[in-house]
Amino acid sequence: PFMLASLPVAILNHDSRQMGIPHDSKQDDNALTEAADADFENIFNFGIDLFGLDQALEYQNGMKQRLGELAEQPKLFAAVDHIAKGYRRSVFKSHSIYYRIEPRRVLIVRILGQQDTEQAMR
Repeated sequence: PFMLASLPVAILNHDSRQMGIPHDSKQDDNALTEAADADFENIFNFGIDLFGLDQALEYQNGMKQRLGELAEQPKLFAAVDHIAKGYRRSVFKSHSIYYRIEPRRVLIVRILGQQDTEQAMR
């Protein structure tokens, strides 16, 4: 799984499943669901197609920074219990990051653009 704790320095490859980042056992796990991992990769690929590699990388780096902020300060962003109980949302440019704070990690559930949120969160 994707380790948010190592985001600021370690993520250079958009396919987080291939990373194999070592993990400090003292730190809590912060992870992406499979759906969120696919969202992250699709956003990058869409960005390349529409805006080119440089812009896609810039957007990806900003997204990684925001995911790192979520790992460090998960309560900073608003709860969205009306969408799903216990979920929070952080908006990064044109995407909403939906996540849940768990006892030992922050779980990124989805990263959505203008999709139907309620349907995508089911």
